[in-house]
Amino acid sequence: MTARDDTTHDSTTLEVRPLRPDEIDSLAPLWRALLDHISALPGAVVPVRPFGQSWPLERATIARILGEGGFGFLALRDGRPVGYALVSVEDADPVWYTGDKYAELVHLSVAEGERGNGVGTALLDAVDAELARRGIEDVQIGVDAANHDARRFYERRGYRCDFLYYYGTPGGRPWACLRRDAEDRASRRGRYAADAPDRVGREQPPGWLAAAPGSRPLGGPAAGGRAAVTAAAAPAARRGRPPRYVSVIGASQATPDLEREAEELGRLLAGLGAVVVCGGREGVMAAVARGVAEAGGVSIGLLPEADRLHAAPDLTYSLCTAIGHARNLCVAASGDVVVAVGGAWGTLSEIALARTLGREVVLLRSWQLTRADGGRADGVHPVASAREAAELVRSLLGR
Repeated sequence: MTARDDTTHDSTTLEVRPLRPDEIDSLAPLWRALLDHISALPGAVVPVRPFGQSWPLERATIARILGEGGFGFLALRDGRPVGYALVSVEDADPVWYTGDKYAELVHLSVAEGERGNGVGTALLDAVDAELARRGIEDVQIGVDAANHDARRFYERRGYRCDFLYYYGTPGGRPWACLRRDAEDRASRRGRYAADAPDRVGREQPPGWLAAAPGSRPLGGPAAGGRAAVTAAAAPAARRGRPPRYVSVIGASQATPDLEREAEELGRLLAGLGAVVVCGGREGVMAAVARGVAEAGGVSIGLLPEADRLHAAPDLTYSLCTAIGHARNLCVAASGDVVVAVGGAWGTLSEIALARTLGREVVLLRSWQLTRADGGRADGVHPVASAREAAELVRSLLGR
């Protein structure tokens, strides 16, 4: 398959073709790029194996998968490998309701400098076509919890997180993988050796101790280079008045159309200079945070759990409440105005809480609420579009 990649500066041609066993050695630089990318994740938990140990194991894995009915695709630009995808094919799973066969995307690697140029998309398009040809309908993908870019990439293709792996050492003892990495660091061997091609140059604790997903150094830039005080929020700060807060609630399982509406709402609210508060997870929450980020605004996610494993990747800040559904009250209380986008029973509970607290609620393709006598419920305002919702929020905030 050959595709025109217009996202590159020189509009070169990207070729994607099946991976042959005699091409495995050409993947070594791409495997190293994948290791480097994983090791640099700020919230990564498990240390990465040194490349010198890792590549022979990966090479054997690729050869085994290709020899056992799996397949791969190689992406080339001007004849140079710039990415690859490796897929294994397994028999029917005894638990999950798969077909007679299901596939696992074992690895997807894109060369440094090529991410964002359509390589990963072209590779997965080729994988999808091959799976369709084989009649395989079920796919699973393993992603590091801290790899927010990858999670967002797969979610945009319709995948959702459903299963978690836990790492540890039996008996509750300190993790063996951390001990091995610490020993390498102390002995200046493996990735810490002076002549190692993948040498770790900075002396710091493992990423999960240095920074949590979605966090930033105090006073430092946000993910993606956004300043701690954004351009949208700065005017209010300069004028000496505090920013206004808008809580956005809505469907955790949203249709693509509803997600687009929420994303547009996020951009518009950021343009008003509002700080956007949400439940911090998937669906409408992730979409509105994405829109806020694209507009350079500030979003805060109030998570129901005690960890950030399921935090939306585009949040500016995420707070772990560890109070489950009770966090709905926190979300409703945090907004000067509340906007509901779609939603089911959880959203309805937040609408009720918001009204109990005296907050005005804007209903964007959400619940239709009436009084017992058939009149419209007080303090709720149905609208038909994200732009109409943002204009109403502006009016309700007095801006």
